[in-house]
Amino acid sequence: MKKFEYKIVRYKIEKGLFDKEPDPDNILNEMGAQGWELVNVITNGLGGVSGASDTLYFIFKREKQ
Repeated sequence: MKKFEYKIVRYKIEKGLFDKEPDPDNILNEMGAQGWELVNVITNGLGGVSGASDTLYFIFKREKQ
């Protein structure tokens, strides 16, 4: 029977008035290189007036060795 381990990575969106949208590709590529598979993304949904999220939670899993 396969066994898995899980990891949650918090990604805080820091966006100013003239900043570009942050790029989480580095986190995703780094985790993928370590054998982690992205299985879900959760937002906190508490981003002020617009309701936009300011934090993403990436949920990864990989098979235990």
